[in-house]
Amino acid sequence: VGQVAQGPVPPSLFAHDPAFKPFTRDLAKARAALAKGGQPNGFKMLLKTPNESVASKVSQLVQAQLKEVGIDVEIQTLEFGALLKAGEQGQFDAMTLGWSGRIDPDGNIQPIFHTKGTFNYGKYKGADTLIDQARSTLDKEKRKALYRQIEKKVAQEDVAYVFTYFAPTIFPASKRVQGFPLNPDGLMRFKRTSLT
Repeated sequence: VGQVAQGPVPPSLFAHDPAFKPFTRDLAKARAALAKGGQPNGFKMLLKTPNESVASKVSQLVQAQLKEVGIDVEIQTLEFGALLKAGEQGQFDAMTLGWSGRIDPDGNIQPIFHTKGTFNYGKYKGADTLIDQARSTLDKEKRKALYRQIEKKVAQEDVAYVFTYFAPTIFPASKRVQGFPLNPDGLMRFKRTSLT
């Protein structure tokens, strides 16, 4: 389940652009880009991924698709804390990571794509000015336009990340469960949760 992601702004947020589709599958173009980059026969790389079933399947899909253009991907599965540490220390070729999402586009963008962002593991530097502008206005339409520019910059022009999917937030529960909050970020917090 889920929706194909084209960038960091999910359909649930006001800044989402349903017309934005930066890429289509094009193996010839991928091979040409490899040749232009000096790797006409591909290369080997290590993809670090958390020990979680969906992330594992996504990593295997990436591995299979990259093999088609000569990129040999070795998958290394890590405990989530170890994966985050590798990200913080820059010890990776590539990583499979998820983000729980926030109720405002800034929460999906600033921590990951601003040079001062806590989770900017790739050390991306291309969108600071746009992010700062979007954070400094309360005008919703201006913010929407800026976040759409940011999305185009990080997902299409610079390809800072490859976005795969937006997962739905699903919480099955018995009627016996009490005090379970449905948080907008989709994270489960059980501080006040109990069973009757």
